[in-house]
Amino acid sequence: MGVSSIAQKWQIQIIHRSLLDIKNSHPNVTAIVNAANVYMRGGGGLDGAIHKAAGSQLLSELKQLVPDKTKTAQVIITKGYNTGFSHILHVAGPVYSSSNPNESRRLLEATYANVIREADQLKTITELGLAS
Repeated sequence: MGVSSIAQKWQIQIIHRSLLDIKNSHPNVTAIVNAANVYMRGGGGLDGAIHKAAGSQLLSELKQLVPDKTKTAQVIITKGYNTGFSHILHVAGPVYSSSNPNESRRLLEATYANVIREADQLKTITELGLAS
């Protein structure tokens, strides 16, 4: 099944809330998308907030799944741990390049397509800002 036919099954909402608020106000959301970097070790912003909420088990699982680094647009799925969600879909979105905007766009499209393909196996996800 292609990405466009998968995406047609979905309802997309933009929600500006904290992780806890999303879990409490949208109980059907079972997974979240984490905008990470290629090392998948937790960083600042959203990535850091998700790692902090999930607890140290998340980092341990990511170290097993990604011993070195992953590729831009590749989705890594972990348990949700203490976030209250069943899964976390980690993906390294592209860094925009003004010298190569077409490649940046292609990578961003691939990022979203990969997330949609992986998330199709899950019930409901929320995306919290890829490559923002």
